[in-house]
Amino acid sequence: MRKTQMAKLFAAMLAVTALAGCLGSNSSNNGGGGGGGGGGGGPKPAKPSDYQAALDAVQAEAPTGDMPTRIKADYSGQLRVEGRRTNSPDLVGTAYGDVNVKVNWTDGQPASQNPFTGTISNISGTLVPGQKGDISGELKVDPKMGPAIGRVVLDTSKLPKIPGVPAVTAASGSAAIPMSGQLQVDGKSYDTNLTLGGAFFGKGGKSITGPAVGGIREVGSKNPALFDGALTGDYYLKKK
Repeated sequence: MRKTQMAKLFAAMLAVTALAGCLGSNSSNNGGGGGGGGGGGGPKPAKPSDYQAALDAVQAEAPTGDMPTRIKADYSGQLRVEGRRTNSPDLVGTAYGDVNVKVNWTDGQPASQNPFTGTISNISGTLVPGQKGDISGELKVDPKMGPAIGRVVLDTSKLPKIPGVPAVTAASGSAAIPMSGQLQVDGKSYDTNLTLGGAFFGKGGKSITGPAVGGIREVGSKNPALFDGALTGDYYLKKK
């Protein structure tokens, strides 16, 4: 893809904010996702300082130790990603976006049953030189990429006893939320994949945070690589 187009896409794409999840055990997959918004016309994108403060607040919570066996709730937050060309380590830009996800999950449900629906939308960002930009389109939960929630129980009463240390039972949670879609910049279209991975935080799994990793490829690209550019970042989600 052309360098100018790639830069603009990254500047916009890197503006995606907050989501959650990382793959764990007792996973649940498949099913599809809905949601709203496109680039440029929705709510104003997050300010970097506001995003960082919100991310810090979620990460300051303890990882969930009482992960429930059933979650049916809406989560919202934001995402921040940095973009780099696949043939260069240099940063192209940073983007933020809104993340909205519905969770409908029961521990032990079939792996073919997708626990997530939702979108990343309202994407905007800034190139390294300072130029700002928007992109249109949104990413949706992709059931073919294995969305999942995992719940793991640790029961120390089943481990060798340590004198003076009481037995503890705790249940943690993890999530993997893959998103895909086509984004448009200056009349060009880009196939985009992004996975939000991580863990549940707070009492009862009220928040999700972790890494965001993916890539983009211009439609019709002759590049032999899987992606024309790489996306890496983080996100946060909070239960409404």
